[in-house]
Amino acid sequence: MTACTNKARGAVVAALAGVLALGAVPAVALATGTADAQVDLLVNEGEDSFANSTVSLTGLSTDANGDYYTTASGGGFSVSAIKITSVKLKGTNVFLSPSDYSWEVYKADESGNPILSEQYGDKISEPGDYVIVITCEKAEYKDETKNVEFAVKPAEFTGVTFTPYEVHEDDLTYKSDTSFMYTGSEIKVGAINNSTLVEGYDYEVKVVKDGGQVTDPAVNVEDAGKYFVVIEGKGQYAGSYATSSVIDVQAFDMAGAEITVDDQTGAAPEHPTKVVYNDKTNAANPYNGTELDPSLVTIACDGVWGSNGNAAYKFNASYADKDNIQNAYNGQVTVNKVGALASFEYDGAEIVPGTTYTVDLSKDQVFDIHDIAVYAGDNLLERGPNEDFTIDVTDATGADGWSALFGSDTGHNNAVGTYEVTVRTQPGLAGTSNLKGGYEVGGSVTFTVRVIEGTIDADAQVYVSMGTDIVTSYTKQYDNQAVKPSDFNVKVYDAKGNDITSDVSIQKTLIDSNNNDISTRGAIDAGEYVLKITCNNGYDLTGTTEVPVTITKVDLTQLKVGALESWSGAEYLPMAGGSMKAGEDNPAVADMVSSRAYSTIASFKPQFMKDGKWADVSVANCYVNPEAWFSVEKWDADKGEWVKQSADYCKTAGKYRLVLRGNEQFAKNYDLADETNNTTTVEFLVVDKSQLEFTDVKPGDNFFNCIDWMFDRGLVKGYANTTVYGQDHQISRADVVVILYRMAKGTPHYNVDLGYSETQGWVTGFDDVDGNMYYAKAIGWASKLGIVHGYDDGNFRPEQSVTREELATMLANFAKNVYDEEVTLDEDALETMPDAGSVSTFAKKAVSWCVANDLMGNGGFINPTGNITRGETAAMDYNYLTKMVGVE
Repeated sequence: MTACTNKARGAVVAALAGVLALGAVPAVALATGTADAQVDLLVNEGEDSFANSTVSLTGLSTDANGDYYTTASGGGFSVSAIKITSVKLKGTNVFLSPSDYSWEVYKADESGNPILSEQYGDKISEPGDYVIVITCEKAEYKDETKNVEFAVKPAEFTGVTFTPYEVHEDDLTYKSDTSFMYTGSEIKVGAINNSTLVEGYDYEVKVVKDGGQVTDPAVNVEDAGKYFVVIEGKGQYAGSYATSSVIDVQAFDMAGAEITVDDQTGAAPEHPTKVVYNDKTNAANPYNGTELDPSLVTIACDGVWGSNGNAAYKFNASYADKDNIQNAYNGQVTVNKVGALASFEYDGAEIVPGTTYTVDLSKDQVFDIHDIAVYAGDNLLERGPNEDFTIDVTDATGADGWSALFGSDTGHNNAVGTYEVTVRTQPGLAGTSNLKGGYEVGGSVTFTVRVIEGTIDADAQVYVSMGTDIVTSYTKQYDNQAVKPSDFNVKVYDAKGNDITSDVSIQKTLIDSNNNDISTRGAIDAGEYVLKITCNNGYDLTGTTEVPVTITKVDLTQLKVGALESWSGAEYLPMAGGSMKAGEDNPAVADMVSSRAYSTIASFKPQFMKDGKWADVSVANCYVNPEAWFSVEKWDADKGEWVKQSADYCKTAGKYRLVLRGNEQFAKNYDLADETNNTTTVEFLVVDKSQLEFTDVKPGDNFFNCIDWMFDRGLVKGYANTTVYGQDHQISRADVVVILYRMAKGTPHYNVDLGYSETQGWVTGFDDVDGNMYYAKAIGWASKLGIVHGYDDGNFRPEQSVTREELATMLANFAKNVYDEEVTLDEDALETMPDAGSVSTFAKKAVSWCVANDLMGNGGFINPTGNITRGETAAMDYNYLTKMVGVE
């Protein structure tokens, strides 16, 4: 294939560039009122001249040292707030205009250099060091940069107070336990605040030793002592610190503890079963019973274990950790040594320690403690204050909640709540029991009885809605708007269809993937969340009690330039300021005009795929500001790279691309095609509408620029009375000669003396050439100059197709006889082609010359005997005129 490239259409520009390259100043510049400024631009020394220019801007504050900064805010700092008011070149009085430079904002590394993967076009959400990179667009300092550093300082926790509390994993919503006591295990600490800040999003809690600094590493809260609670900011608060009151972890108080030891049947125990300190001053706290790791307490028999057989023994309690455990235990611990352990049953079934029995009042259920049975082997024991076993009942606060019956029957305990029940044998109790006062049997069991108003089947009785729609899950695309529990409506109905929502007191909690309660803040970023439904007032909620909430990313993996126009089915963007030529040669398109400036990216109308349709990329559709996140780049074939464009885009034709470039924060909510670089690109062609001469030669075609260039100079034309060129059609020998004849116009060899008569037309010397045909003069001219030759039978065969090697021969003859080119055989160049052996002997010199001068073989092969097309012919002729003759 023969390829072509589009050349600049301005000899004056090329000439001026040559003058500048020689270091001269154009006379026209010196003759104007701005001569001094232009001279300054040219003679300014130093490669870093633009880097040392003076920049003034607004939108940022300056500190005492003159350094730029701003402070983070709830919505993030808007990059668009920065306005560059002037750029003054070093050592000059020259101020650049805004069109002379472009600028972008990047995250800065430790040295203040831009991190190119962290570009910020819209909002800066997190504090840190940033840099404005200003790139000069003027030819004298093209692509030189000036960096202006600034800091985004963190928002302060002004007016916010934090109160530490002990975190209980079994109930993350309970945040009222503000007393701390040593337990032998790590104590988790959180902090609530008097604002709407959310732990895990706006701050993290770190604990250091009392007297430490906010930057000290965190420590685990395990030992007794005072600790310093540090609030470390996150997000807009990153880098800010706050502190809460010092927490004092009390040593475990053995004097106020209750030590219990299970009845024993074997060797003497070394540690108690349970050690609990109950804070009687805070009975309402469900976590006031602080349990100490029993392995930290040692018990020893005050005597000889088992010397009296099965009996009660006294043990002394002690501990080694004097820093974390204090005071002596009041009295001694009684440990019963028994012959065997009793078995416990309720309603004929074994009671498993820790079992929970639920009493549903709505179903008339009861739990009758009279149905508890205790056995010593097969011997049924008797219950009572002076009998073989007792039953102790306490409610959630630890108060006595004993009752013979739990349930809805009149006169019995029907108070909704949770009760701990302990059944304990009384070995050694004097009386008339089956144990007869001995220690033949012992043991105890503890379990729970829950009394509830009723059970609600969430799958059948609970309805969650969003607006007017009942939902079992909720999904939406990221829109920068928070989803909160209040957005959901929950209704509860009883078995008869009555609305009992107010009776059951529904609670809605929104949880993120890290199990943080974000009900106040809501879910904003793309991700997976859960709306948890719970109910109070003594109801159990069963079935599906969670509603998955999903926020999906906006899909920006596909982009489209919505401003593209179409020419014969091919899309393109009209070149800025271009206009369609009018004339007889192209009457069908003479009325097309383009005066677009494309000075803003919004004018490209970037689009993305939304719900199966193309929609404009905008704050309204996908919450992206095109001006902030998009850039336009043009392909520079000479450099082999994409070059970013400044304002007033698309002033020249060529291949461009629109680049959406995000950063790490952007990628949280948007899917981009290139996940490594967080970019999505879409390429498009910019075309001068004056190039749209032929309906079958479209933007993007291989020979589009070549044919246009040749047409503009009158070297090729389409089929008569049409706008069709026929680039894929084979070309005739006559038409090749006509093109070569036109190419010779203006040279000394153009005018050749040919015979002409009114009846016979031009004299060509060929019997099969009608002298009155449009190609007759060109064939006569080419024959006389030795550019073409006829066949042995004396014919020219004007309508016969031309092979690629035949065109190479004609073009070589043209170059030799019209432009005095030296056409020589280049064996080395020819051998680079894999099909060089297929070249005919007569064409070998011409083909090798064409290959050596990049006139053919650009596709990696010659295909010498294949018929050449009208498009390929235009390309070879274009390459010759621009590369070898130097026609602009």
